[in-house]
Amino acid sequence: GTATKEMWFAQTDWIITNRVQQNIAYVATLGDCVQNGNDASEWKNATNAYYRLEKQSTTLLLDGGPYGVTVGNHDQEPNGDLDGSTSSYNQYFGISHFAGKSYYGGNYDANNDNWYALFSAGGMDFIVISFEYGRYGSFVLDWANDVLAANPHRRLIVLTHHAGDDNSDVNATTTS
Repeated sequence: GTATKEMWFAQTDWIITNRVQQNIAYVATLGDCVQNGNDASEWKNATNAYYRLEKQSTTLLLDGGPYGVTVGNHDQEPNGDLDGSTSSYNQYFGISHFAGKSYYGGNYDANNDNWYALFSAGGMDFIVISFEYGRYGSFVLDWANDVLAANPHRRLIVLTHHAGDDNSDVNATTTS
């Protein structure tokens, strides 16, 4: 609703206003940027919130405040479908959107469902690796290991909407 949208905008505005004083070096998300992955109005709200972080005029940073948006099950179409589409997510937060930003490190495969970013704070160098909800597999993990091997001096932050368990059905509420 409108109250939620306005609260979201207020949160990103707060980050911008307090970036220097609170030493906010990176903004990370854990997925579910939208409730319904095929609702254009929800993606509009998401971009109106997150794109504020990119404004050079308010952040006073060339690429804006570094941030990344993790893919949650509600960012997939239909929600939580392991074979679902992330086309809306990639339209607004895809490779072309982040390419060229100094903090964007890269992505796995042909979309931005799994990506990494680099930033430094407090005299330390960090790497953020974001994994899409429900689609890990050996290829993605091999990619992540290669990214880590190429950045051995950085401290790792992992973002995901679901860390997994011993049940192959990520939508299950219990494990056996």
